[in-house]
Amino acid sequence: MSSYNEVSSADHDPSASNTLTAFYEDREMAERAILRLVDAGIDHDKVRLVEGDDTLDPNATSDERRMGFWESIGDFFFPAEDRDAYFEGVRRGGFLVTVTDVSGELADKALDILDDEGSVDIDERAQSWRSEGWSPTASEDLPPSQYDRTGDPQVSTVEGVASSSGDEAGEDIDRPMSDTEDEEVKRVATRDMSTGRKRARSYTIKRR
Repeated sequence: MSSYNEVSSADHDPSASNTLTAFYEDREMAERAILRLVDAGIDHDKVRLVEGDDTLDPNATSDERRMGFWESIGDFFFPAEDRDAYFEGVRRGGFLVTVTDVSGELADKALDILDDEGSVDIDERAQSWRSEGWSPTASEDLPPSQYDRTGDPQVSTVEGVASSSGDEAGEDIDRPMSDTEDEEVKRVATRDMSTGRKRARSYTIKRR
């Protein structure tokens, strides 16, 4: 995955927000990472677990399943290739842990925790899936999510930690956007390569 923009901590914008991510193939490892994140002082509402394939509607079309997934994490503006890989990983039964709006030493500690608890390199997995015949679909061609329009993520809270699944899509995804709402989607995510990490990742979200 090399087609997206990359940033370093030197490009810090005080108006930007950030998201940390890690992909797991074992639920117990993902849950253990979440517990450690909370113990480290990160607020429950900043941590989210995106469930695996068993939460996606088996009767839905491919496009509906993809939209359901993006509705469940609609406030995360991943680069397109990463979006596709994370979706495929979740579709195959994996678990995506995300942490929003942490910075400095706490962000570094969170990345250490996400790395320590058995996260996997999503790039390596994507390469393996491609060798099996998987082909990414351009996720930016999908309609905008509820958060893209309003800034209101659709999530449910389970035991103090936000948990999302692919069947929680908003009901108004086909509603046309107003000019004001269209401004909300003009955001771009860039991966912070200065961390030197391949598994746990940090993304910076800026308004265009």
